[in-house]
Amino acid sequence: TRMMAALLPLQNAVAEIRIHGPQAARAHELIEKAREQESRPSDREKNSEMPSPPPLGPGLSVSVKNAEFTFPDGDAPVLRGISLEITAGQFVAFVGPSGAGKSTLADLLLGIHSPLGGSVQVGGYSPQTIRESRPGSIAYVPQQPGMVSGSIAQNVALGLEDSDIDGSQVERALSQ
Repeated sequence: TRMMAALLPLQNAVAEIRIHGPQAARAHELIEKAREQESRPSDREKNSEMPSPPPLGPGLSVSVKNAEFTFPDGDAPVLRGISLEITAGQFVAFVGPSGAGKSTLADLLLGIHSPLGGSVQVGGYSPQTIRESRPGSIAYVPQQPGMVSGSIAQNVALGLEDSDIDGSQVERALSQ
């Protein structure tokens, strides 16, 4: 009985790794892609014909039309025929059972994934365009937000080296 109580957290951890392993691998791919793009500033100059994104205001409208998405290792679409309109400044919550596609839809809106069918636009532009030209301008609050081990400033400036963290910007972000 004592061993079972000690093994249960281990079993839960293994299950979590199995569930989130593919997502972690995708995150690592995206980080590596971002690092490669940072090391090639000439790529940004080549894309100068891309229209500049809209100025940021109190909000941007969101339009999803007949969006479809299937994970690369998936057999069936996770999302199919999703259409919705969110007006600028509107607050929206995606609610549903586990596995219904809420996080995948949020990833499409953030430009983390691209729809395999249909379209997703934020302020009339692809989420990738907004994300690349105005980092941090679109975001969502996850169901189970987490914090990394470290200071509050390190969590606010997630991804920056400690030497690059500007305390006044952290304070401004927290006050907003």
